[in-house]
Formats: sequence, structure tokens, C-alpha cells
Amino acid sequence: MIAHEDQHDIDTAERGRPAATSDEVRATERNAYGTEAVVAKGLGINISKSEQAKGVEGSVANWEARQPKTEKDN
Repeated sequence: MIAHEDQHDIDTAERGRPAATSDEVRATERNAYGTEAVVAKGLGINISKSEQAKGVEGSVANWEARQPKTEKDN
């Protein structure tokens, strides 16, 4: 979990701001889950590519659900 969240911090620093679009959230989540999987593998825990993909898409859906509605959405 620490490696995952730290990767978000690294991505934010490189981007210069938090993720602001679904594509940016997807990219940072992909990086974070990948980093998490590498660290887990070093600890003898396997996180499959499909588990990573589910996590990414779940995180993106969660982020999208929390975004404010616009006039266009109504």
C-alpha cells in the first residue's frame, strides 16, 4: 500500500499537479498498481495483471463518481 501511494506522489510531482482527467487517473493508477505488484512480488505475493487491471478500473470509476456534475451532465 505504501509503494502504491508513494507512486501517486511521484506521478503528481512529475506532472506538477494532481491527476485531472480520467486518462490521467488511469495512467497514475496503472503506475501505482504496477509498483505495488513489483514490491509484493519481492515479498513473495503475486498480484496478477487481471487483479491490477480491476484495481485500476475500479479506482478510475471511483474518481469519476466523485467529480462534480456540470451543466452538460444534467
